[in-house]
Amino acid sequence: MKATVERQDYLSLVEVFATHPDFRTEDGRWKLVDEALRGIPGAERAKGGLDLRDPPRNAAGSLVGRLLDFGRLGERHSLALVVETLQERIGDDQRPELDRLIRVLESREVASRGPAPAASPNAQILHLSDLHFGTLADARNFHSQLADDLSRELGCTRLDGLICSGDLTLTSSEGEYEATRTFIDLVRGESGLARERIVLVPGNHDLSWPLAQAAYVSADTSAYAAADVQEQRRWIVEDGTCMVRDEDRYRQRFAPYGDRLHRPVMGEPYPLDYPDQFSLHHWPELNLLVLGLNSAWEIDHVHRDRAGIHPEAISTALNALRARPDWADCLKIAVWHHPLASGEPSYIKDQGFLERLAAAGFRLVLHGHIHKADVTRFRYDRTPGGRRLDILAAGTFGAPSRQWVPGYPLQYQLLHLGPGRVTVESRRREEPNGAWKPDARWLQGPGKDPQPRYVVVL
Repeated sequence: MKATVERQDYLSLVEVFATHPDFRTEDGRWKLVDEALRGIPGAERAKGGLDLRDPPRNAAGSLVGRLLDFGRLGERHSLALVVETLQERIGDDQRPELDRLIRVLESREVASRGPAPAASPNAQILHLSDLHFGTLADARNFHSQLADDLSRELGCTRLDGLICSGDLTLTSSEGEYEATRTFIDLVRGESGLARERIVLVPGNHDLSWPLAQAAYVSADTSAYAAADVQEQRRWIVEDGTCMVRDEDRYRQRFAPYGDRLHRPVMGEPYPLDYPDQFSLHHWPELNLLVLGLNSAWEIDHVHRDRAGIHPEAISTALNALRARPDWADCLKIAVWHHPLASGEPSYIKDQGFLERLAAAGFRLVLHGHIHKADVTRFRYDRTPGGRRLDILAAGTFGAPSRQWVPGYPLQYQLLHLGPGRVTVESRRREEPNGAWKPDARWLQGPGKDPQPRYVVVL
């Protein structure tokens, strides 16, 4: 199979190789290629005839041309493998361009080899985050704007799933929960979406601050001094005053979310014990599995930055998954609220659970909280084409304008799931009472228009 790329992409590939530190010497060039193609069937034939002698630009042109001609090595494109290896040790300024070039190569590879085991073709999943609904009027207006965009602009008259990655309310009040329930009911009614095709996870705005405050009671300072570091996490110490939380009362801060939103929408209670705060959603018609997790389980009115995933919740969920070998070939998506990196302190700092998800075959992560659309990657295997998680942030669907990130208005995502790929359609709304539009922010290279979508090759 011979892959073709536009001339500008070809020149960009040559430039990336020629200017990279690993390409300064002939030995360095061969080391890069050998590392990228080690153990790959057909690698020796791909390297056959390569001339990597000086000057670097000639060597780069030889490498790009040879691997483009050679094409596929097993299930991966030969040039994409080398570019991915290069990507591991390149500066942040060039990483977006490398990501784009890898997608260009892999998109041609997927097209050439036909369907791959993944989600059902043409499945459409709506990903919303940070709805922050305040009133019923908001709910009705936001639904009308969304429905217009889906049906008239995107030609999407049905949905196969709805995933909401937290912060469905602003202050966890009864009126806000009613607005969120109304909005979800309207989406379901318009799109013919079954209750079983909805995934909800809570965010930090979905727990009750008053119930968290009420769970802390006065305690003696000597008890705090005698506690170990982990135990001291249960305490608030301010100006010489000590308070410790009552754990049974503390768990109740998620009760309003469970009673006023999760139970009415999902038809089942939301567990208050942290190890049980996960949900597994198997959609066999789509060959899709979604795992919902609570990244706000340790957050309260004082400890606002304690984002994380409870280790027992991960273990319990993966134990249940391991007991279902018939789910092994599903496309697996994990959903929670908080990011894995942020310019603010409220991000998930203990990230070891990502290794467990990648090892268990999860491929995508959906989250919110940062109020801007983004896509990053976690690599578990340090090998080309190894296990990895593509991490998709949806932006905020309904936050007040004072909470918008500069340059990032209201946003949402529509995921088109098909054989071997997921196309992420990115939408934006800049006026409170305006229409949704293409969110063309995904750069395609110098001199090219940005696109309102990007492709994740599975």
